Amino acid sequence: MERRRQRRRTEAATASAMHANTGAHGRTGASSLQEVERLRAVRQCEEALERAQRDLERARTTNDPAVLREVGLEAVRTASRDTLAAMAVQAAVLDGVDVNMREATAGEEPGQSWLFVAARDGLAETVRALLQAGAEVDHTDNGGHTALQVAAGCGHVEVIWALLAAGAAMNHADVAGITALSAAAESGREDAIIALVNAGAEVNHTDADGWTALHQAADEGHVEAIQVLLQAGADLNRATHDGLTPLAAARANHHEAAAQALVRAGATQ
Repeated sequence: MERRRQRRRTEAATASAMHANTGAHGRTGASSLQEVERLRAVRQCEEALERAQRDLERARTTNDPAVLREVGLEAVRTASRDTLAAMAVQAAVLDGVDVNMREATAGEEPGQSWLFVAARDGLAETVRALLQAGAEVDHTDNGGHTALQVAAGCGHVEVIWALLAAGAAMNHADVAGITALSAAAESGREDAIIALVNAGAEVNHTDADGWTALHQAADEGHVEAIQVLLQAGADLNRATHDGLTPLAAARANHHEAAAQALVRAGATQ
């Protein structure tokens, strides 16, 4: 029954709380603090880009594609959602480095491309830049996963739309038969499910074991995902190759709220 797939790595975030005064002085102070924080964030992005460009320049002198790829991945990792540290990646491409290289590097699964890493981390602007630089939209890693699948599983809706606009295969299945929709359902990413369904994803696709996206959502107890899938026409009583229905999957894992949602929709087994 265990069907755990890759989950999005938790991103550490820090937030500062501020008690605003009701007077004009309090409002001015808040505005000034926000501007300081904005300028600090901009400077951090500029410094990250400068480091990446310096690293790429040093890597180019070695004429080693593997080194360039590793530096490019670091540029992707440090890119923000609002800036194009991917400029450094594009610089490497212009110098003849293949952005679709599949070599493994430390910390990355074999076969993952720069596009895969950017999609996984939710870097929509970087994804667009990589696609413009010639990244293969349906590149697969050794498990058959595409950037669209990983973006869906992580709930990165803006990345999903960027990939679909570039022609990503919406119903592509990995080696286990899992599609982007099933990945989103398993992770309980209802916004990603809505985006994929609206774009025409096959709701009742079955994987190698006969599981649908609804089975995935029920097995994990994701009530909102279940409701979205049912509204999209998911087959309520479809059984897997082992005879498991979505309701049975929910009950087997003691997801009572999910089971109740299925029963209310008409599930009987």
